[in-house]
Amino acid sequence: MRYGYFAFDHRKTSVHEVDLAQIGFAELNHALGGDQRFTEGLRPWGIDLLRTGRHEAGLFTFVYAETDELGTMGRSIAELEIAWNGRTEIPSGAQGSIPALNTAR
Repeated sequence: MRYGYFAFDHRKTSVHEVDLAQIGFAELNHALGGDQRFTEGLRPWGIDLLRTGRHEAGLFTFVYAETDELGTMGRSIAELEIAWNGRTEIPSGAQGSIPALNTAR
């Protein structure tokens, strides 16, 4: 069995539609570690891919999954989403720092 990391950019294609565009893939040598090691390595791999690729702000999905010899993703083992501001990860609690609109009248 083969394994790999996959990276996807969520790209808005219309008002109500988002397309997932694959932006990265890395085949993993499972002899060097098992599922736990590669699951733990998914976030650092994703952050490194975003930094070195100089990706703009957006939402990205990273997957550790089985793959075939052509690099086609199979069964997902671990997934995570990262909100990226163009330079660094946006912490998941960051939306609480945006002031709410006062709609009381």
